[in-house]
Amino acid sequence: MSDAGECFRIAGSTVRVDWGDPALRATLRPALAHRAVEAASSELVITATSLAVAPGRVPPPGLRMSDTAEGLQIDEPERGLSHQLDAAGRVAVLACHDPRRLPVNERAAPFRLIFQRWLRLRGVHLLHAGAVGLPGRGAVLLVAPSGGGKSNTVLSCLVHSALQLLGEDYVAVDGAVPPRAWSVYGSAKLLAADLARFPGLADDLSAVRDEGDGKVALDLGQRHRARLGDGLPLRAILVLAITGNATSRVVPAPPGEAVKAMLTSLLMVLPAARRPLFEFTTALVRKLPAYRLELGRDPAQIAATIEEFIQA
Repeated sequence: MSDAGECFRIAGSTVRVDWGDPALRATLRPALAHRAVEAASSELVITATSLAVAPGRVPPPGLRMSDTAEGLQIDEPERGLSHQLDAAGRVAVLACHDPRRLPVNERAAPFRLIFQRWLRLRGVHLLHAGAVGLPGRGAVLLVAPSGGGKSNTVLSCLVHSALQLLGEDYVAVDGAVPPRAWSVYGSAKLLAADLARFPGLADDLSAVRDEGDGKVALDLGQRHRARLGDGLPLRAILVLAITGNATSRVVPAPPGEAVKAMLTSLLMVLPAARRPLFEFTTALVRKLPAYRLELGRDPAQIAATIEEFIQA
């Protein structure tokens, strides 16, 4: 298959992306590269294209959104983005005015809004969470509010353990018994100041950083593809708690604590998806035990604590 179109395996289904602009492909593809597969029949076709803007035209402020039974349409004029998905969840379009202006969160999680709606139609939810695990032993879902330690915890596992990574900021989870975690993005974001904790990952830095929130993006798929797992059954939910203690430990947590941690980022969820997400989340905590992972100061010990928990 040519560079103009290629397939990716997402949550057990095949997505074809037709790249209408080489610059857009270069910007968005790295986050999906670890999910690339040979050409196959696809359940979803996304056309990713750039659109010219008339010189001197000032985009109107605000966001226009329609998420109904007729399909998904989201226009973000100030960011120069448009997302579309048809009612059947078969055909989508991402239009971008200038790939160079895309923020870090869009580069690290391309097609997120399209995937969110498309996966929901297939009984799968794109959760704002991380996940790590081992083939044959299963995985754990790592949940916390933004800034709650997900990125540092997942990267600690990458550097200091043999655990596979399924997601750092987003992970797809289905409704099977037990539920399975699926990798969507092979990227990670963290505060530039936290990169010093993982000096071995400096070579994975993308060429962009977000001056707005001080975060940098890492391309994990290029050097660490073998460590990016997929489709592992979930064994438990770990609610992250930053303690400042010397060591980390896992203790039981009430189910409500896990639900709250998974629903703290509803502003990042399409409005029509919020109730289904709440129902999916509450069902998930009935299927999986919840624990609190009290994060200590030592990244190596954090990783060892999680690995020991999964191996038990």
